[in-house]
Amino acid sequence: MIAECLSIPVYIEKLSTNSLAIEKKEPRRMKPEITIRGETDADIGTVNKVTIAAFKTLETSNHTEQFIVEALRGAQTLTTSLVAEVS
Repeated sequence: MIAECLSIPVYIEKLSTNSLAIEKKEPRRMKPEITIRGETDADIGTVNKVTIAAFKTLETSNHTEQFIVEALRGAQTLTTSLVAEVS
């Protein structure tokens, strides 16, 4: 998953001597925190869905990638499976 910075327009009120003016401030970019950790049993369903989605439109795929990952996991030969969390 690719994290994007969020841009939220902010409006402020300025009180001048004769009138109330509303002006738009430049949007502030928020940087989400990304944590990368090892896969847990609770992640398996989501990892499966992400794997299916990642190869869904690939013409050269037989659409069996999720089964390959599942077989490697079942044989305890899946050496690395990482999950990225965005907060």
